[in-house]
Amino acid sequence: MTGSTDDSTSTLAMLAGEALKNWEISGLVTLLADSNRIARMAAARELQLRGGAEVFSEVVKLSISKDVHLREMCAFILGQLGTPEKPFRIKALPILISLIEDAAAVVRAAAAAAFGHLCSEEMPEEVEKLLILAASDSSSSVRACVAFSLGSASINQEVETILTKLSNDASDEVREYAQLGLELIRME
Repeated sequence: MTGSTDDSTSTLAMLAGEALKNWEISGLVTLLADSNRIARMAAARELQLRGGAEVFSEVVKLSISKDVHLREMCAFILGQLGTPEKPFRIKALPILISLIEDAAAVVRAAAAAAFGHLCSEEMPEEVEKLLILAASDSSSSVRACVAFSLGSASINQEVETILTKLSNDASDEVREYAQLGLELIRME
């Protein structure tokens, strides 16, 4: 959901990630505003892995930033903060709920994808309803992230209907995630 990369970009991202392991949290947070997407994503991934109350506190502040990229990084980080345990799941949900209604499509998409990560074992009804509403978003990226996340939703007719509709979307990415979502909900 973070965009396509070629081999050289993947190698660069891996090297950047390794280099950031010794950075202070404040430096990583500052790097989230970098103009280079690889630098932003490497810093975000490092923060996700570190987790902790300090990281959570710093990332939450980004949710009200005027910078679209910082709000996007906030949603991205919150989706997997403290991986694999994700101890801030409950505290992150209200922030992501506000970000799913952001004016910027990249922020809405990151929030929608974050719900799929945070709610992969149990999706709250409120989140499911927000994702169903977001399934008709004008942005194909948002619809693709919604389809990804609805694959973690409860098995019910409304979710299956939405995913079936998205599996016929004009966007290849949306169709692929919707088909995956349908497979996942039918497996249970």
